[in-house]
Amino acid sequence: MHYILRCCFVFLFVCLTGFLYAQELRYSFKNYTPSDGLPSSETYQVLRDASNYMWFATDHGVCRYNGYEFEKFNLPDNSVMGLYEDGKKRVWAFTFSGRLFYYQNGKFHDYKWNNKLASAIKPGIIHSIYIDSSDQLYLMSWGPYYITINDQGILKEQNEMMASAILDAFETKRPDFFVGILAYPERFLKGGLPSNDSTVLKISYEDKHLSVTIPYLIQHERCRLKYLSDGRFILYTKDCYVIIRSSTDYTLVKTPYTVDDVEEVNGNIFLATGQGLQVLNSRGR
Repeated sequence: MHYILRCCFVFLFVCLTGFLYAQELRYSFKNYTPSDGLPSSETYQVLRDASNYMWFATDHGVCRYNGYEFEKFNLPDNSVMGLYEDGKKRVWAFTFSGRLFYYQNGKFHDYKWNNKLASAIKPGIIHSIYIDSSDQLYLMSWGPYYITINDQGILKEQNEMMASAILDAFETKRPDFFVGILAYPERFLKGGLPSNDSTVLKISYEDKHLSVTIPYLIQHERCRLKYLSDGRFILYTKDCYVIIRSSTDYTLVKTPYTVDDVEEVNGNIFLATGQGLQVLNSRGR
């Protein structure tokens, strides 16, 4: 009997060792630091472009990785807060000072309306941009400021004073959306306008329109929306996330942390948060 138990133990040990070895072969992790060529260990965003280069936004510049080495680009403002690739395959970098630069033909160029842009959002910090096919810029920054600038430099502020928040989300490239703040009370509270703590979210996608009223004032900082493979949406921000199934069916989850990013893998939703990685299953738990 003891011999059989020992044999079973050895068999399980060998199987488990093989399983762990297979897992070790399958998953490989490497920590890149400035000694490898990364400008800084403080990295704010990672972007894979259409040519499969990896771009990194750091507090000491932006760099591109080809799988073997890092190529660093120095900008007039090297505190690069985020990255974005437009439909023309240009990689855009937005900086702490509220300026934009785009990579084209082997080098970075200043956005021609940078002075006008920086004046309009000062002292706001850009957190998302979108460039359409006619080179019109859509931009959200802390404040909140939602502005558009067309190719001729005509700038428009899109948000206005209202007691509740109105968010305008339109699909840019699945599963991502650009979220603009059409109305928000916080910026105008000094004028005495009270907030009724509600948010109307308007979603435009695939020639469809969805409007959801949420009895909570959604924070504008880092407010983002993604489309999930099963037809649901997830809105996430500084202190909550909302899983939306229809205009009347949604789940609001308030959080003590900021949800910085969301990815969906095999029906599970991975939330990158200020308190580590949170995982939701297909039922949103």
